[in-house]
Amino acid sequence: VYEARHGFTGARVALKVLHPQHAHDPRVRERFVREARAAAEVRHPHVVEVYEVGEAADTVYIAMRYLEGPSLATQIDTHGAMALADALDVMLPVLSAVQAAHEVGIIHRDLKPDNVVLAREDLRLHPTLLDFGIAKVSDAAVAMTQTNMVFGTAHYMSPEQARDTKTASAQSDLWSLGVMLFECVTGDVPWPGGTLVAVQINMLEHAEVSARQRVPALPEAFDEALRGALRRDPAERYPSVRAFALALLPFARASTRLKWSNAFGASRTDPEAESPTQPVLPPPTAALGVEVPVEAPPPRARRRIFVPALLAGLVLTAASVGGWRLLH
Repeated sequence: VYEARHGFTGARVALKVLHPQHAHDPRVRERFVREARAAAEVRHPHVVEVYEVGEAADTVYIAMRYLEGPSLATQIDTHGAMALADALDVMLPVLSAVQAAHEVGIIHRDLKPDNVVLAREDLRLHPTLLDFGIAKVSDAAVAMTQTNMVFGTAHYMSPEQARDTKTASAQSDLWSLGVMLFECVTGDVPWPGGTLVAVQINMLEHAEVSARQRVPALPEAFDEALRGALRRDPAERYPSVRAFALALLPFARASTRLKWSNAFGASRTDPEAESPTQPVLPPPTAALGVEVPVEAPPPRARRRIFVPALLAGLVLTAASVGGWRLLH
């Protein structure tokens, strides 16, 4: 992914391109393009906006909105656990974005802190969801998951998705959101492990987890609300992401509850109505005021367990892709 500017308009964007080793694989190319289609299908202010999808010099590219801010993963790695109210200021917009995706038949399947950017807009926090690269579209005619192939990231993957990616559902995304929130308030994932198998074994041996055991200051009722997203049986989890959000709202700060209660309590409306303007965050923790580092600290090894990793970094000098001029 590069920072780039359009050669004619000067518009600043994030430009995502395929690694050369995958450029001629038709399945990978189709999956890459499908990411853009999935993201464009979810019209929501907290989902990264896609401007253009194209092909130039035998390279497929996606031009997306350029976001200023660290990823949620970098935030946690750098500053550790968040206060509960701060964590909900981050996660409620993400839950709204995922709910919007589900309502148009898209399951993300790779929800994790790396895929949330804590963008800043007019000094306000604007969490933004990205990377629909392995999203599952409900239409079986365009689904591309092959039998016995597993897609996702180990620590955020639901048990049913780990067994068979094709079974991933809205409840699978719900599980991932629960893991993300657990990590936000404790600073670590509920089930650590160096491999997908190790994580799943740990999960079997410790089926019930408690964020409050790690952070005693957390309310017991919040701990119970969080566990409702982390039941091994998908049928025992919340019926929807919206239901999970409603269970979390009582623990948010008053301004956040005011802005999000109607959004999550209402039936499906225009996406703009489900994403109210975020409040300015108070300054009790320096974590949420961090500037984007020139070189982000390397994430912990657990965040690099990809199954599989399709993209690798590229190093290019000044060049252009389509009408976009690469900056770095």
